Amino acid sequence: MITAFLITNGRSSYPYAMRALEEQTYKVPIVTIHNKGWVEANNLALETCPTELMLRVDDDMFLHPAAVEFMLDTLPAKTTMHRGKLYEPHTRRVAGRIKVYKVPRCREIGGFRANRLGKIDRIFERTVGHDNISIADKQCPVGIHSCPPWSEQREYERLWGHRKSTREQMKRFDMPLQEQFGMRVWKIERIARQRNGRFWKWLQGKSES
Repeated sequence: MITAFLITNGRSSYPYAMRALEEQTYKVPIVTIHNKGWVEANNLALETCPTELMLRVDDDMFLHPAAVEFMLDTLPAKTTMHRGKLYEPHTRRVAGRIKVYKVPRCREIGGFRANRLGKIDRIFERTVGHDNISIADKQCPVGIHSCPPWSEQREYERLWGHRKSTREQMKRFDMPLQEQFGMRVWKIERIARQRNGRFWKWLQGKSES
């Protein structure tokens, strides 16, 4: 039904992102794409995906163990891209997203293209139209958008062609990745509980069933 594609340029956060996928309550096949340009990596995932749905995860994204199951349970029948929000420890705000794509529809529109900043989302969203884009929970994140060491960021920018707008916060941030990995459960569930959003209510329903 769904294949997860983990896109990496070898940052030290990669093993944690992989472990977070491996520990999902809904088990999915995982394919890693190494050291490709951003547009090339995304289109390679789309071209080779063997299932109707494709989950794209970057190597700095640590998903809550139930994130994939929640994304699938909330996936509307008529959508091309379904998004899940993430929490950034280095900015202390919700930012970044994982995405589930309907593969046949994405192939019909010709895949992904980058704008002058090297990003693919705005062109893609404009092409498919906002009526075909959904979000699992408007209030609560489903994972951590981690901050690997700053020394690795320059290679990220060189290979993937775009600069982070949070560069200064990333330079100053020094929380070990292992601690950020742990936040994918306790921090995400704390935010979900505080906001009493769709993800929290879903988690409560799962625990009671």
